[in-house]
Amino acid sequence: MLSLLNINSATVIGWLESAVAQQWIVGILLVLLFICFIKEWMPVEITALTGTAVLMLTGILNTR
Repeated sequence: MLSLLNINSATVIGWLESAVAQQWIVGILLVLLFICFIKEWMPVEITALTGTAVLMLTGILNTR
């Protein structure tokens, strides 16, 4: 599927490193986390750790 769209891993990584993409990811994640905290679909600790994991996997948050 990705080959049909001419998308490779370098394109995706380059897009994730742009400031605009990171702002959109953080904004959408904050809205989703806020909804999850209000609805309590998962325990609060799991919700917070999931949000942190998403930020680390996308490279927005690092261990430094």
